Amino acid sequence: MNRVLVSIAYVALAVGSIAQPSPIKNGGLLTVSPIVQIEHLVGDQETGFTQSCLLVYSDGTYHRETTRQVDNGHRPKPDWQLPEVFESAISAGDLKQLKEIVEAKNFRAIAGTLGDPVTLRSRLLFWPTGVTPHGDVDILDASVAHSNSPQLFEVFGLLSGSQANTLRQFKKWIAGLEKRKEGRIDYTAADSCSVRSPFPNGSSPWEPTTRLIPRPFYTPPPEYPVEERNARHSGNITLHAMINSDGSVGSVSVGRSLNPALDQCALNAVRKWKFVPARLNGIAIATPIDIGVHFEP
Repeated sequence: MNRVLVSIAYVALAVGSIAQPSPIKNGGLLTVSPIVQIEHLVGDQETGFTQSCLLVYSDGTYHRETTRQVDNGHRPKPDWQLPEVFESAISAGDLKQLKEIVEAKNFRAIAGTLGDPVTLRSRLLFWPTGVTPHGDVDILDASVAHSNSPQLFEVFGLLSGSQANTLRQFKKWIAGLEKRKEGRIDYTAADSCSVRSPFPNGSSPWEPTTRLIPRPFYTPPPEYPVEERNARHSGNITLHAMINSDGSVGSVSVGRSLNPALDQCALNAVRKWKFVPARLNGIAIATPIDIGVHFEP
């Protein structure tokens, strides 16, 4: 028999969410598909967080929402203003530019998390009712539709590396659309830019909007080789893992070793695990965790 234990590097407070009804597009039927779905969270300790989401469809129409934390004399509060909602269309030229950016070879080579989410918690201030930034925070989550396969990635803070120029171009394109004010509609049309809901009537089970603890839901146990069991090799292994914003396991390494054979069994198993990802103000984010694996004959 072998047991698998999960331990998380830190604990976060839960924050209440703003529930909004879902809009109806095109008589309730989505006749076009989104090219990109973006979630963007920017914050500093003077003005608090600004959170936005964006859906851009293949015909150039878009749905965009922005909401900000209440600013109480340069001391942000966890409370949020009502969202601003915009639905309009971009020009053919802007749409062409977007497609050229996301289909570029450097862009499509991006996978997983860029930047350093490890220090994120040091930039957050936790209140009994919510979270505000204690330093600069800039997180962008992107989901991109390609002809062959979807692409999901996440950017923390400053960009660097071989994809830096392509990502800067992408962020500049998004920033331009985030500044547009035409097409404003009633805030009750806010739905966090959801493409669709898997639940009846657009409802969903309640989730805290901030929870910096990924929750495992698929954890197949590691193999326990017969020779290791017969030799009564037992004990604890600690793995350091990055849980991506889509709930998959990213980079994983051995922190505390038991022996090479059992270390490899633990690594092979945990790479297959799936998690409900951590969330910061409702945005799924990559999070580092420690995973303890215990072998006992």
